[in-house]
Amino acid sequence: MPDNTPSLDIAISGLGRRVSGLNGWFERSARIDLPSNISLEQLRMGQVDLELISGKLQERPEEMQSLFEAFLHGDNEEVDRLVKVLNLREADFQSQGGGIFWAIVIVGVLCCASEAR
Repeated sequence: MPDNTPSLDIAISGLGRRVSGLNGWFERSARIDLPSNISLEQLRMGQVDLELISGKLQERPEEMQSLFEAFLHGDNEEVDRLVKVLNLREADFQSQGGGIFWAIVIVGVLCCASEAR
């Protein structure tokens, strides 16, 4: 990645877990390179993503809560199960005209822009 390419870094750290009798602290992170231009089609994909997520939060709040809790507790098997049950895989978003990473880009840029002075 060139040094002048803006990127969006997302990290969840401080995930404590007991592994083989030892306390461990884990971090999950992702880096997404931001494009130099965003097309209306890409914004539309992000809109679809956010609508799909909003729908899941409204229609299946308990399962969404369970998904977040399983993730935060490091229960990867349960996370995998719920992501499949809730149709929250990247392929699920793409099959409906989205692509979850566009929602992340849009929300990330808006978070940073809202702090601009």
